[in-house]
Amino acid sequence: MKAMVLNNFNEKLRLEDIKEKEVKPGYVKLKVKACGVCHTDLKIAGGILPVCKEIQFPHILGHEVSGRVVETAADVTDFKVSDRVVAMFYAGCGDCPACERGEYSLCDNLEYWAGFREWGGYAEKLVLPARALVKLPNTVSYEEGAIVPDAVATAYKAIKRKAMVDKGDSVLIVGAGGVGLHGLQIAKFLGAKVIIVDKDQGHLDKALELGADYALQPDADEIKAAVKEMSPAGKLDSVIDIVGLQESFDYAIDNLKKGGKYIIVGYKPGSRVTFEPLNILLEEISILGSRNCSKQDVEDCLHLMAIAHIHPVIEDVVPLEKVNDVHEDMEKGKIMGRVVLKIPEKT
Repeated sequence: MKAMVLNNFNEKLRLEDIKEKEVKPGYVKLKVKACGVCHTDLKIAGGILPVCKEIQFPHILGHEVSGRVVETAADVTDFKVSDRVVAMFYAGCGDCPACERGEYSLCDNLEYWAGFREWGGYAEKLVLPARALVKLPNTVSYEEGAIVPDAVATAYKAIKRKAMVDKGDSVLIVGAGGVGLHGLQIAKFLGAKVIIVDKDQGHLDKALELGADYALQPDADEIKAAVKEMSPAGKLDSVIDIVGLQESFDYAIDNLKKGGKYIIVGYKPGSRVTFEPLNILLEEISILGSRNCSKQDVEDCLHLMAIAHIHPVIEDVVPLEKVNDVHEDMEKGKIMGRVVLKIPEKT
């Protein structure tokens, strides 16, 4: 099969012919139809995440995958050849309490970690555990479906299940990239009032187009003024931080109400945040991490997309071999939502 292959950290990917993995019990093989490109792919390619110590070269990136089932192991009964699917990039052991809840990202014995530890979707084919698959509605395209298990459902989990956003809530979303712009739509669907913060004016303009009540540069005074205008109590119910820096932490905590929730979704490897524990205690602020999503979250988001309550923010669809150009544009901050790689059928 053809794949864009990483042969060493901090090197360009190379288009190569590489032997496909074999289907083993419990696994299926997909003809990859589309694969989203995420900033985390850059971090993996740069060797800066802890999981990078486990990577064996050659490696194939790509964890936002949709495709068509072309082969199944004999013991797989939930999927059949020709099924349209999206792939969760975490596949847990299947036996622990986290897996029983469908929370594969919290499994301590991950069987498969597509694009991170094992091969991902920058390729024509992908072999992975059947338990990682979710059926793709016919009304959702492969390109739209590919980004759901990360860019969409990650935001959904953080907003709906961690922050428990409800009608009338005041929410601040820090970061108007792929996750943030989909998170904005989810928060508005749930009936919240939303401030979104980003340094890029183009991203802020897109946020306003998608329904943000306020779209602001990261200026602490402007954020505080907007919070006072938007919320009767002059405080926020929750903050969804997709940046994860000291600056965003400070203005988030400063504007949260008593009992408010600060949800950490994004990060910069090696960054540190300091705070006064007494302030958190007195205000009873909850600080929660939110990692990826569950299978149910993915199913919920696909349904919302199918009925047009979530509009996928896909900036471009490009051929597989153009992924190095996409990586460069991402590093320069030129990508607003998601760019999706399209992998066509062989002729």
